[in-house]
Amino acid sequence: PRQTVVVDKPGNIDLRTGVQLGDRPRDLVVVNSRSASRLLVFAVDPSGHLDQVDDGAIATGAGENYGLALFASRPKGLHAFVTTKEGGLRQIAFHEDSRGRVAGKVVRELPLGSMAEGMVVDDEAGALFVGEEDRGIWQYGAAPNDTGAPVLIARVGDASGLVADVEGLALYRETGGAGYLIASSQGNDSFRVYQRRAPHAFVGSFALTGVLHTDGIEAVSMALGSRFPRGVFLAHNGAGSPCPVQALGWDKIAARLVRASDQ
Repeated sequence: PRQTVVVDKPGNIDLRTGVQLGDRPRDLVVVNSRSASRLLVFAVDPSGHLDQVDDGAIATGAGENYGLALFASRPKGLHAFVTTKEGGLRQIAFHEDSRGRVAGKVVRELPLGSMAEGMVVDDEAGALFVGEEDRGIWQYGAAPNDTGAPVLIARVGDASGLVADVEGLALYRETGGAGYLIASSQGNDSFRVYQRRAPHAFVGSFALTGVLHTDGIEAVSMALGSRFPRGVFLAHNGAGSPCPVQALGWDKIAARLVRASDQ
């Protein structure tokens, strides 16, 4: 590995580039330490090295933190959403302190009925998507002053074939707000795909051979060379140790979804 960063019982990792905190933009990586109930923040230097830049005291509140997702609210800075195993959901706002370190505080607590880990934020739409493991996918307003009620956009057991546990969520972002919301449907070892735009209609599903019990997923829409001309989909494989991350070009997934839509 290029670098090893030690975090006590790490949970999820998320990142944003060009975040304006203080008087300069930064590329920031955030991870939740579940045992310490706090967030750690790292800046990415030009060589790709991670330097810890938080103040050591970004607390996530009562209960063991579980899931994490970032929200870049330009030009207002960076926020994090964290869940707890007890079913809590909190929003934390980051700021730069007088020493130039990244600090944060809880600015909102949101209703959530039970355990959830998988989350993703659509920065452009100002929407937070949360996978409540036994119930389905919720959409919340991501702005800290949003008072709207959450909307259940996909329910466990509905026609989309979503089966508990609902685990990782990812966005495949295209221009103009187009693209897809992808969910790990752990109960049937598949990935369910919905339109990124509201009302988030079900598009189709796919599976990866040999990939089972998936928790975390990610999707990248930019071209990554000739092997991944339309980006890549990444999935944790919980079939057995060492639980690798599997990759599949989005062009292959898109072809499958097109065929499904024609049926």
